Amino acid sequence: MIDFFELRESFNRPYRFTKQKIMKGRFVYRFVPDDKTEIDVIFKEDEISDSESVWNVSFERNMRQDMTGEGDAMRIFATVINIIRDFTKSEKPQEMSFSAVKPEWFEIEMGDKPNVKSSREKLYKRMVKRFAPSMGYNYEVDSRKGATDYRLVRK
Repeated sequence: MIDFFELRESFNRPYRFTKQKIMKGRFVYRFVPDDKTEIDVIFKEDEISDSESVWNVSFERNMRQDMTGEGDAMRIFATVINIIRDFTKSEKPQEMSFSAVKPEWFEIEMGDKPNVKSSREKLYKRMVKRFAPSMGYNYEVDSRKGATDYRLVRK
C-alpha cells in the first residue's frame, strides 16, 4: 500500500516531457517513465465554429490506451497534470474533453451497471475534481455503460 509521503513524493517529481506541434490543432507531449515505455498525451482540436472548439485529450502508452498495471501511476499522473497545465497556459483552450473507457472484462463482470466505476474512472474523477478548479476550469462528468466522459470548461 502506498503511503502519504510516497504519494506526495511522486507528485513532486513528475517526468520531463517534450512538446511537439504536429499541425494546426494537434499537439503531442511525450515522456518516458522508468520502465522505458513511451507515453504520449495527445491534444486534438475539433472546431465547432470559427470562434469555438473542443480539445480532445487522449493518453497512449506505446500506442495503446489500456492500463498496464505496471506501477508508477501517481508519478505518471503528476506528469500528465503538468502537461495539461502547460497546454492550458500556452493554448488557453475554452473546452477540453477526455474519456475513461471501461475495459471489456469490467463490463462483462459488472453487467449493465452504469453506477459501478472502474479504477480508471475513479482516478480520473479524483484528478479532475482536485486540479481542474486550480487551472481555471469547471468540470462535468457523464457516466454511461461503456465509459465516463469528462468535460472541462474555462471559468
